[in-house]
Amino acid sequence: MKKNSLKLVMAFFALVIAFSGCKKGEDDPFLSLRSRTARLAGEWKLSSADLSVTSGSSTYHYVYNGSILTITNTYSGYSSTDTYSYTESFTIDKDGTYSKSYTEDGGTSSENGVWIWVEDNKELELANKEAFIVSKTSETSDGSTVTYSGATLQPDAMNVIKKLANKEMVIVFDETQVDGGSTSTVKGTYTYTQD
Repeated sequence: MKKNSLKLVMAFFALVIAFSGCKKGEDDPFLSLRSRTARLAGEWKLSSADLSVTSGSSTYHYVYNGSILTITNTYSGYSSTDTYSYTESFTIDKDGTYSKSYTEDGGTSSENGVWIWVEDNKELELANKEAFIVSKTSETSDGSTVTYSGATLQPDAMNVIKKLANKEMVIVFDETQVDGGSTSTVKGTYTYTQD
């Protein structure tokens, strides 16, 4: 009986070691039986967001609660707040394509494109498959469509994943841009969920 128990324990630890390589983001589940691509693929709905954009003496704070987007603008001691009804869905396919659709105060827009995983990058301190890049191939707004094509299609965004679980994905924004004497920053998180 002891030999069988020892074999089971050894098999369990071998399984844990084999699947712990699926953890990439700091809040990822320790163990997942699904590959990172399988967890990423699917239809995601934006469920919350908290994002601050600072440029010079102006700061925009975006807070989203699943249906209402609140934007607070602070400039030189003055502040104003606007609210909008808002929804966003993000469908990611295993074949390397994606689509997004947005509804803001009744107006709709959408985009389609391609995505790829980011490989290890020591300079950006990213592990393999800790982030993915999206590039738009088309966008539609107010009934007008713009298309983009070509082998040198430019990336639109790098999405760094803090958490990728079966039903939840948290994307982190942490960017600084210095242009001469002007500095801009973007910091915050978007949380997407699946039904």
